[in-house]
Amino acid sequence: MNRRRLLPLLVIALLLSACATGPSLQVGDPAIPFTALDSNGKPISLEAFKGQKHVVLVFYIGHT
Repeated sequence: MNRRRLLPLLVIALLLSACATGPSLQVGDPAIPFTALDSNGKPISLEAFKGQKHVVLVFYIGHT
C-alpha cells in the first residue's frame, strides 16, 4: 500500500484510538490537533484553521 493511501487510515486510527482511550468528546469540545496531507499532497495542520467559525473535515482514500 502506498503512502498516500496509508496516511488517511493512520490519521483516522489515531483519532479513534485517542477518543477510545481518552476522555469522551462532546459537541463543542476542541478538536484533537493533527497534521495531514491535503488533496495535493501538501501538509496542512488543523491549527491553520484556528479562529474560523466552522471547519468541516472529510477523510477519504484517494485513487492514484
